[in-house]
Amino acid sequence: MWAWTVRDPLPTILVPLLPNDPPAPLDLQAAFEAAYAWGRYAHGVDYGAPPAPPLAAADRAWAAECIRASAVWKK
Repeated sequence: MWAWTVRDPLPTILVPLLPNDPPAPLDLQAAFEAAYAWGRYAHGVDYGAPPAPPLAAADRAWAAECIRASAVWKK
């Protein structure tokens, strides 16, 4: 189990394979980014609406700046 905030990248975890094989690393942040891009979520999410669940004030300001800086917002 991991604890992180919305500002932290997702971790890389080790995925167990067959008994004699070493575990394989899985970069969860890269997997999330690929799924987000391939799923075209940027076109279906209303980034002007408040997030659910709500973010803390500092995280809300950080997220707003990320959205303003992203290519998604400029489209």
